Amino acid sequence: MRKIEKKQSKFLLDLFGFMAVFILIILIMLKLKNGYLSLLASLVISVWVFNMYFSFNKLKSRLIFMIYQVTFFNFLMGEFFFSLINNEEIVLHNLTIESYAHTLIALLLSLGMTFLGYTLIKVKKNENYILKIGDKKKLSDIYLASLIMYVISFLSRMAILIEKGRFVSELGYSEYYLSYSSNLPFIISFFSSFYYISFYTILSTFPNKRKTRVLFLMGSIVAVVSLGFGQRNGFVLDIILMFIYLAFREQTGQKWIDRKKIAIGLILIPLVIGGMQDLSNKRFEKNISSKEATFKKVESFFISQGGSIHTITYGYQLKDYIPKQDIKYILGPLRDYLTQNIISQKLFGFENWQHDPIKKATKAALYGSTLAYMLFPEGYLAGKGMGSSYIAEIYHDFGYLGIIFGSLLIGMSLKKFDNYSVNSWFKFVFLMLIIRRVIYLPRDSALGWISIVFSIPNILGLLSIILLSKFISKFKKNI
Repeated sequence: MRKIEKKQSKFLLDLFGFMAVFILIILIMLKLKNGYLSLLASLVISVWVFNMYFSFNKLKSRLIFMIYQVTFFNFLMGEFFFSLINNEEIVLHNLTIESYAHTLIALLLSLGMTFLGYTLIKVKKNENYILKIGDKKKLSDIYLASLIMYVISFLSRMAILIEKGRFVSELGYSEYYLSYSSNLPFIISFFSSFYYISFYTILSTFPNKRKTRVLFLMGSIVAVVSLGFGQRNGFVLDIILMFIYLAFREQTGQKWIDRKKIAIGLILIPLVIGGMQDLSNKRFEKNISSKEATFKKVESFFISQGGSIHTITYGYQLKDYIPKQDIKYILGPLRDYLTQNIISQKLFGFENWQHDPIKKATKAALYGSTLAYMLFPEGYLAGKGMGSSYIAEIYHDFGYLGIIFGSLLIGMSLKKFDNYSVNSWFKFVFLMLIIRRVIYLPRDSALGWISIVFSIPNILGLLSIILLSKFISKFKKNI
């Protein structure tokens, strides 16, 4: 019976894939007019819904794939989704129909290839992760060392966030991006940069539920305080990673997520989204009634968050005017990481363009900065940006084939994450750091996650924790 069910399931998946490709080819062959945009958008939503259905079919083993679909919708689909829901025409924002059609085709390819990449590979799941992660004695030293580092970085980060929040409340968001500079001692900023590496290192030792609750409470406080200067994305990523961690612990055979927690989460989601939209209205000084319905706030939130789609549309429309660089745009963040630090500049004499925004936009091969400077030069020079998107970057560098192969790799990576085969606390730390950045890819540069995950603060923080744990181990032996 199970074999029959598997064959039926495989047949349905194959049939759906064939239909999606067939309809896509027909749409491309037709002369796209404004009326076809709604049809293309409907097809994108259909594939996304199918991916979500596929995720929920085996949610415990496809959690990261599902969360990626959520962030994909959040950053790229909200605007045209609600246009269709409200039976309205898709807003083109003075873009050509061709540009918007290209964007929808790119989203369709990305969603389809991500699913295909996810289903192409088979990963053997490590069922005994918690038993193989390391000996208890060593883990206890790592836990204590990372806890010490986390408490210091937590206090430092809170001080930085409070300072930023006060600056924004007094002078506004625009002035923050234009002229904010911390007046706190350098040592506080230094330890603040160790926050995430120390947080995930503690979690990698698999502390008990009581200790984990305390850590999550501290992490939630930091996430909430970060909203004080408008960092909604950081808040969302912090909460999502906590949920992912609980799901990982659930897979070890212990009960970490129950129906009560799920119910509370479902109730809080629209309220939190509404609160973040109120914050956004305040940030951009919009006079919106505080009595606005929660659903309307949720709709406004997703429409505003879905602005990353414009990176793809404007990138396509301006593709012939975007300056050519000496390297591909997807490599820009890596070069920025390697050359824009005091060590490499002292040793190799690399030019510093961090304080020259025009050169950064025209010479650094940073796609988001280049596009922002082209679209609103005065706003860009005043500190305004628009982010990037891996879809826009790889299309600019490699065309539709780039989107196909890039999305296949993302799907394969998501499968790896969902079936983690790490066998040490060290690997688990980087697993969490990488997941945090990969689920942000719809709004981020294609390879920018590498420079963030393997940043100098993360490397220094991890080395400090390891050295401190060795000192603790020797101290215990001498007692």
